[in-house]
Amino acid sequence: MEKYAPEYMELASRDVVSRAEQTEINEGRGVDGCVLLDLRHLGRNFINERLGYLQEVATDFMSIDLAETPAKIRPGMHYNMGGIKADVDGRTEIPGLFAAGEAACVSLHGANRLGANSLLEAVLFGRRAAAGAVKFINTEAERSFGYESVKESAMKRLQEILDRTK
Repeated sequence: MEKYAPEYMELASRDVVSRAEQTEINEGRGVDGCVLLDLRHLGRNFINERLGYLQEVATDFMSIDLAETPAKIRPGMHYNMGGIKADVDGRTEIPGLFAAGEAACVSLHGANRLGANSLLEAVLFGRRAAAGAVKFINTEAERSFGYESVKESAMKRLQEILDRTK
């Protein structure tokens, strides 16, 4: 069995399919730096009923009908998970800035995000970042930012708005 045998690729995960596509391109079996996605064997009814959005994109952006013409495709990043380097409590290198979920890079999952990992990032690390931020506010914010003066200023502005008669 080949590593990327076609009969096994239909149900393969996104990262496996992307690597297989890139291997074909790198080894000179691509077409204009792409591979061909050939859906003609599925028939027009199936394509229109089950892959309608894909057909719409192919028509709008490539001026082709997938029931008649293979589409040139190539691997591309469809998702970016994280970017702001944070520890497991959401703390970043910038005092007072906490990051969690899809904005944070805690480096647990790497670039190959699986389906539920972003939910895990948001729930687990969102809770940890919130707790870390509360701890920061209670123990370090005043020392770092003069938190009490900021809080007092904000409360004063809010009270002025509430005291308005018109």
